[in-house]
Amino acid sequence: MIAEPGSPLASLREEVLGCTKCDLCKSRRHAIFGEGNPAARIMIIGEAPGYPVLCTT
Repeated sequence: MIAEPGSPLASLREEVLGCTKCDLCKSRRHAIFGEGNPAARIMIIGEAPGYPVLCTT
């Protein structure tokens, strides 16, 4: 499930996908924003994949 358009979570997703606030934007290939129930009581945040993983996708 993806957040409803116009919701705070949807706005955050758009900000993450278009972020250029640091130099990471120059080398990233994908900005990944998760999916799931936006009303969930718990959120799990994982580590970004390293360079070798990105080069194989």
